Amino acid sequence: ALKRSRTILGRDFTDRVFQGLNPFTSDRRCLTVIYGYIVARHPGTYTFATNSYDASLFMVDGRTVTSWLGWHGPTWGSSKVHSGSIDLEKGTHAFFYVNATRSRGVLCSLGVKLPGAPRLVLAPPSFFVRWTRAFPSRYATLDKRPLAWFSWRWTSDLGLSGKPVTAVQFKDLSGVPLSRRRGDFWDFGDGTTSRSRDPAHVFLEAGVFPVTHVVYTSDGRKYSLTQRVFVHPKGTPGWRIYQDVKNFAKILRSYNPARLSPGALASAVFVFRAARDYDGALPFLYTLIRKSLNMDKGGLAGEAFFLAGELLAKRRDYKGALEILEGIRKGTKSLRVSLKAAVLMADILYENMGDVPRARALLEEVIRKEKGRGDDTLRFALIKKADLLLEAGDRKRARALLEEAAAMKRRGAFLGEEEASAGEHMTAYEEYAGRKDYASAMKELRAWEWDAPLDKLTGLLRYLKADLYVRLGMPAEALREIERMEKAAPESPDLPAALIMAAQCDLALGKKAEARKCLERIIRDFPVSEARPEAEKRLKALEKGSARKTR
Repeated sequence: ALKRSRTILGRDFTDRVFQGLNPFTSDRRCLTVIYGYIVARHPGTYTFATNSYDASLFMVDGRTVTSWLGWHGPTWGSSKVHSGSIDLEKGTHAFFYVNATRSRGVLCSLGVKLPGAPRLVLAPPSFFVRWTRAFPSRYATLDKRPLAWFSWRWTSDLGLSGKPVTAVQFKDLSGVPLSRRRGDFWDFGDGTTSRSRDPAHVFLEAGVFPVTHVVYTSDGRKYSLTQRVFVHPKGTPGWRIYQDVKNFAKILRSYNPARLSPGALASAVFVFRAARDYDGALPFLYTLIRKSLNMDKGGLAGEAFFLAGELLAKRRDYKGALEILEGIRKGTKSLRVSLKAAVLMADILYENMGDVPRARALLEEVIRKEKGRGDDTLRFALIKKADLLLEAGDRKRARALLEEAAAMKRRGAFLGEEEASAGEHMTAYEEYAGRKDYASAMKELRAWEWDAPLDKLTGLLRYLKADLYVRLGMPAEALREIERMEKAAPESPDLPAALIMAAQCDLALGKKAEARKCLERIIRDFPVSEARPEAEKRLKALEKGSARKTR
């Protein structure tokens, strides 16, 4: 397998056989090969044990000592590991360890039981022939010219999160005194630059980068040096990761997405998402989608779904959300992911943009391809298709679809909400709306229709959504919801109150004649409703205002 492999992801030194991540890429399908020398300080029988995700093998002096083949998870406890013994003479011996992982990620370790020792222990660094890196810290020329020079050190990374994101601190070591210095320029070899003297930089991919440092002097000269910097994550402790991603996100804000590779863009989206900096993530995600990369890699589709939802909830950026969802459809080979994106696109097109033909086409595609699978995507598509039928006045077919959706067994929280009753949803909605958290209130209505599809026939969900739009200062959208409410539930007890709201929206849009019709209709068609006195009051005020203008 090693000989047939066409791609070498990277090489580095390690002080022991103990790996918990792939330091060179987020790809989990790989071979990890560790080789070197062990030190047998006493002759005798040595027992070695391997523990790993998926297949592993350990050899000494060309002989297999122990192996654990096949696809499997690790074991817990030294009594359950796969072990073998070998007699070794005093001295150094070549070893070879390989771990082949298919989908779970790299996780492997080597245990050893020394001659006369009571038990197996994790093979410590002192058991292996040690190594060290050496590189010059500074150099000089015979004529004592000042030269550009710099060093660097690893500070933290996201390797334990499965992302090849590494922070490196660079330090200027040039011999140019500050009195002669005019400025600095750094090119990190990954499409990004800096003009700081000692920059902190975040590399979004693993690899070897040609980093160039240029020092400008007051006499118009410049001195530059390029060094090859080997970058890969080492595994920052988990308790530091949240603070690290917040710092990483601040640095990434200065990056130009157009100059980054698709892999770097994907890592940047993850960093911003982990730091909850959704505004920062969007330019990188848009650029990524326009470069048409694989959305199935590294959980990127899940990140994109979340950010599309953020656009809807907080920005009401419908075109942006559609672009993200269309990018998911183009960039995935998964039918399930593609259809989920399609049904969410249909939801936006109908609910927020009023594009019924495009919404209908997408829903019919989803229902056709999902029929018989019983997936949550089909459940949501049936609910949305029922909305189209209600708007067309076909309540009988709409009810049938909603009953079918309600009878389906939920496979998971499609909208990211736990199942709740209508009363619980109403309480949560009123709480959010009362504290002016309208984005959460809108999400609550979406969760309500997901949990109780048949409640759409009452018209209450449309009424509450119209009320939210009024509070948000969006009268046109509120009128659209009231119109849909009446088509869904023409005998709803909330209709008189909705007509009061419609008159208010018409006045906000300068449509006094339409407002008058709404108020007159309440007085005529709902003579005993609680809304009639309010309608009469508003109609009188409207007529009084018109009379004053006429005079």
